[in-house]
Amino acid sequence: RLDNSGAGGPITNRMIVSQLTTSAASANAIPTIMTMANDTTSFFEAKVAARRTGGIAGSDGDSAGYVRRAIFQKIGAATAVAVGSIQDNFTVESQAAWDCTFVATGGDIALRVTGATNNDVFWSGEIFWMQAAIG
Repeated sequence: RLDNSGAGGPITNRMIVSQLTTSAASANAIPTIMTMANDTTSFFEAKVAARRTGGIAGSDGDSAGYVRRAIFQKIGAATAVAVGSIQDNFTVESQAAWDCTFVATGGDIALRVTGATNNDVFWSGEIFWMQAAIG
C-alpha cells in the first residue's frame, strides 16, 4: 500500500490492493472504501482480475479483467458525485454478466463487482486514488 497522505500538501495518493470472493449475481464492494474529504476532487483507477473458482454454473477457468477510471467531486459535506462517466474502455470477460464499477454513497467511494449465480468468483483489485484539495 502506497500512502503519502501525511506529506502535508493538497494532494493525496494511495495505492490499495484488496480481494473478495462472490457466489451470486449481486453487487459486492471489494473491501476498500475510500472516504473523500470535503471540498476535494479525486481520480480513481482500478485494475481488477477475476477467476471462477467453483460453483455449479459457468466453466472451469472462466476469467475476466477490467480497468475502470473515474473522477468524483465532493463539495462541502454533500454526497460525492461522478464528474462525467465512469470510463470502462477495458473489459474482457468469459461471462458477460460479470461486471465492475465505482459507486458513491455519501462521501465514500467503493469499487463494486458483480459475479453470476452459482459461480464462486475470486476478485483481486488494485486501486489507485489521487485526491486534490485546496487549503
